[in-house]
Amino acid sequence: WHIEMADNSKIILPAASPELSRTLYFYAGSGIRVANRSFSEPMAFDVCSDKEIVLECLGNFAHLLLLQGKPIAQPVVQSGPFVMNSRQEILQTIAEFKKTQFGAWPWPRADMVHGFSTKRFALHANGVREEPR
Repeated sequence: WHIEMADNSKIILPAASPELSRTLYFYAGSGIRVANRSFSEPMAFDVCSDKEIVLECLGNFAHLLLLQGKPIAQPVVQSGPFVMNSRQEILQTIAEFKKTQFGAWPWPRADMVHGFSTKRFALHANGVREEPR
């Protein structure tokens, strides 16, 4: 949820399932009070999902992002841009990427730049070039 609060407004986040994980990101505004604790700097914090939470805008506006979901309860292994369930899967994926780059890179250089005059485009694996309308 993207939450936009006006001058000195108040929002109550209702209680939800205790299985859920909730993280609240305060990223813009003059200040926010969350469950009677005040914050004036951008901040991320976990909040209990099974309890009602009172959010208060301290000043003229506040913007927050609420992320909520049920944890997947699976192992997570991350290396660079790759996320898998095991170290072995990561190693296999890296080897496949090094071999094929997941379908090959169609440019002569890894750091290809097309210049300022070229419009945005996508070059599909079948050779079709697509430009935005």
